[in-house]
Amino acid sequence: MRTIDEIWADMQAVIDSANGRRLTDDEVARYAALEAELESAKADDGIRGKHKAYNTVVVPAGVPSPTSGAHESIEDAFTAYLRSAHPNADITELRVGGPSDIGTVRPSNAQSSSSGPAGGYLVPEGFRLKIVERMKSVGGLANVAEEITTEKGNNLPWPVIDDTANEGEVVDENAANAAGADLGLDMQDLGAWTYQAGGAGGGAIKLPWELMQDAAFDIEALLARLLGVRLGRKFAAHLISGSGVKQPKGIFHGVTGQEFSSAPTYGDFVDLVTSVDHEYWDNGKWLFSQLGLGRVWKMVDSHGDPLWRRGQSDALQDGTFMGYPIQLDNGAGDFVGTNGAGTNWCAFGDFQRGYVVRKVRDIAVVVNPWSNADERQNRYTAWMRADARPQDTFAYKVGAGYTA
Repeated sequence: MRTIDEIWADMQAVIDSANGRRLTDDEVARYAALEAELESAKADDGIRGKHKAYNTVVVPAGVPSPTSGAHESIEDAFTAYLRSAHPNADITELRVGGPSDIGTVRPSNAQSSSSGPAGGYLVPEGFRLKIVERMKSVGGLANVAEEITTEKGNNLPWPVIDDTANEGEVVDENAANAAGADLGLDMQDLGAWTYQAGGAGGGAIKLPWELMQDAAFDIEALLARLLGVRLGRKFAAHLISGSGVKQPKGIFHGVTGQEFSSAPTYGDFVDLVTSVDHEYWDNGKWLFSQLGLGRVWKMVDSHGDPLWRRGQSDALQDGTFMGYPIQLDNGAGDFVGTNGAGTNWCAFGDFQRGYVVRKVRDIAVVVNPWSNADERQNRYTAWMRADARPQDTFAYKVGAGYTA
């Protein structure tokens, strides 16, 4: 089975061969077939990842792990590195020179096994998944957008298709079609911006040596939580309002949202939903901050019953509004009722079709025992690479505040 990167290379070759001209019918068909193959490969990766998780053995604390071999050696060696800041030969293969190496070259055993502020190590799969899960817990648009994960961090040409003006026609028997239009295909790049997770003020997370020496302390769980939340918060903010310049382009950026009334009404929300083509309604969702969601919770019908409906779970964010589920993202902000027409605060639509998130698979961590040695502390920093941008702006609409 071919990899996602290999399929993308063929898709790019189709575009390159056109050399600026319109694609021929054969090239359009070839591209469509490759796109279908890409979707199949992405689905296959997701299924295999789930299957691997189902088969992962959960070992209670204090019970020796049944796994053995290289995987156990790397996981154990990496945990030892987190505690001591001294890598051994078992994790030499994970060595990178710095964040710019993530997704560009794979480390090799020929590289130095020493580590300092200028270098670090790719995290093993188990630790990476813990960080990813913590990033998801931050919530946000990334949880409902389309996500692709690549091994490399090179620019990824991404098709943006606008076929809304085209439709079929009725033709006479043996007659050619009277008119037609080529597929409107625009290619935009998904990059791989480097995100760093540290402590307050952008500095590294600092943990005392005494804590590292306590064998009962789960350093992996703590660092995965701290690093994942920090990476997730910054990335999530950019997915909403990022400028697109050396950072992702946010879903609100450059968009003139539909102006709401001075106090949001049910009719305002109806107008927002109906401004999205019904083609996208089946997978429609609301995007609110918790402050924006609070306004929805307060809305009632003529009988005083809430317009928001509780979901199957007890979690308030799992409820529905107008029959559609809700995604929380505090980057969306609150409704602004004074000079707020230019301030977007909510959105509705199919965000999976409307927005794409690209992540480079590898995450790197560096442990620095020198900079705070006088305070008997290790410093921890992590890097990841990612990008995101709108891909089908007809799939969603944005709501804005009010200006008198």
